[in-house]
Amino acid sequence: KECENHEHEVKKRQKRCLDLESQLEDEQSQNEQLKEEVALLRRKAQLLDQTRAENEELREDLSEVTAQHNSVLEE
Repeated sequence: KECENHEHEVKKRQKRCLDLESQLEDEQSQNEQLKEEVALLRRKAQLLDQTRAENEELREDLSEVTAQHNSVLEE
C-alpha cells in the first residue's frame, strides 16, 4: 500500500514536471516573440525620430526659401 502511494505521488510529480516544462517552453516562445517585437518597435521609433528630424530641416529650408521668395516679390 505504501509503495502504491509512493508510485502515485511519483506519477503526480512527473506529470507536474511535464506540465511545468511545457509551460516553460510556451513562456520562452512568447519571450522570443516579444523580443522580436521590441526590436521592431525600436527600429520604427528610430525611423520616426529620423523622419521628424528630416521634416524639421525641410521646414527650416521651406521657411528660408519662402522668406527669400517674399523678399524678391517686395523688390
